[in-house]
Amino acid sequence: MSKNAILFLTPLLFFLASLLSLFPFWLGDLFSHFRIFWTVLSVVLMIVYSVFVYQKKINQLFLVFPLATLLINWNNSPQFLYNSSSYWKQSQTYQYLFLGSPSEVEYAEEIESDKTIKKLLLMNILSSNTNYEDVKRTIKNANADFVVIIELDKKWKTKLEEIEKQYSYQYMKVREDNFGMGIYSKTNFIEAISLDSVHNKSKSLEANKYSMNDPNLNYYINQKKMRQPCIEVKNTNQISIVIAHPTPPITSKAYDRRNNYLQEVSLMVNKKPKTLLVGDLNCSPFSADYQKFLKRSGLKDSQESFGFQPTWNTSFPFLMQTPIDHVWHSDDIEILHRQTLPIKGSDHKAVLVSFR
Repeated sequence: MSKNAILFLTPLLFFLASLLSLFPFWLGDLFSHFRIFWTVLSVVLMIVYSVFVYQKKINQLFLVFPLATLLINWNNSPQFLYNSSSYWKQSQTYQYLFLGSPSEVEYAEEIESDKTIKKLLLMNILSSNTNYEDVKRTIKNANADFVVIIELDKKWKTKLEEIEKQYSYQYMKVREDNFGMGIYSKTNFIEAISLDSVHNKSKSLEANKYSMNDPNLNYYINQKKMRQPCIEVKNTNQISIVIAHPTPPITSKAYDRRNNYLQEVSLMVNKKPKTLLVGDLNCSPFSADYQKFLKRSGLKDSQESFGFQPTWNTSFPFLMQTPIDHVWHSDDIEILHRQTLPIKGSDHKAVLVSFR
C-alpha cells in the first residue's frame, strides 16, 4: 500500500468511526467512548497534514477527513467536558489530560475539617481481582462516609469484613455474576431495598412511575433467568443513594438491555430530593443515549465542574479511557470535590466525591 493511500485511509477510518458514534445503536455507542481520543488525534492529523500540504507533499483534500472528524467530535460532546471555558479553567483538567489521574486522595483542608461535608467512594473492584489489601488501603485512605462496591461476590464480601469496624451499616446484594453490589456506611439506614426481582414491590417506591419488571431487563446465566440488580438506601440524614450496574452494551441485545435498565432507574430517581445515583453505568457522556438518561433522571453529572475524569479501561492509553463510573446528584446536593483513584487489579478507577 502506498504512503498516500495510508495517509488517506487513516483519517477516513477515524471519520467513519466518529460518524457511527453519533447514532444510537450498539456499535455507535462503543465508538462514542473514544471521542476525546478522536478529537486529539484529529487535531494532531490536522497539524501534520497541514505541514505536508505546505510542503506540497499531499493535496489539500487530505485535510477533509481530519477536519470533519474534529468537527463531529467537538460538536457532539457534552458542554461541560471540553466545549466550555469553565472546563479549561479547572487545573484538574490539565492534570488528568496530560499527567494522568492522581494516585492519592487530594481533599482540601476545609473538606477534611467540615463535618457537614460527606464523602462517597465508588469502586468497581472487578470480581476476579485478588488485590484485597490494596483495595482496603484505598478505602482507609479515602475515609469516606459511604463506600459503594460494584462486582461484590462472596469472596470479596468476606475479604471486606474488616472494614465493617469502620462502617457499621451495610446493605448488599452479593452475586457471583459480576453484578453484585453493596454499600458500607458510617450512618444507619432508615430504608434499604433491592430491586432485582419480578415480584419485588415496596410501598416506599412509586410503582406507578416506573417498573423494574420490564422483561428486557432479564438475562440468562447457565439457562437460569437473572435480573439486573439495583439498590436504594436512605440514611438518617435523608440522603438517598441509588446504586446501579447495567450490562455492558457489547451486543445489540445487551445495548437494549442497558438502555431499558437506565431508563427505568432514571425514572425511579426523578424529582427525588437529596439523591445520588452512583455506579458503573456502562455508558459514557459521549454516548447518544447518555444525555437522554441524564435529562430523564433530573440529576446532574458530578463531572460538570471537574472536567474529564476517565475511569475505564485502565489498560488503555489515557486518552482512550472513558468515564463510565458515575455519580449523578440532585440539584439540592453540591459537589465540592471529585477525583478518581487507582484500584490495583481492576480495569476501573474509583470515583471519590465530597458533597453537602
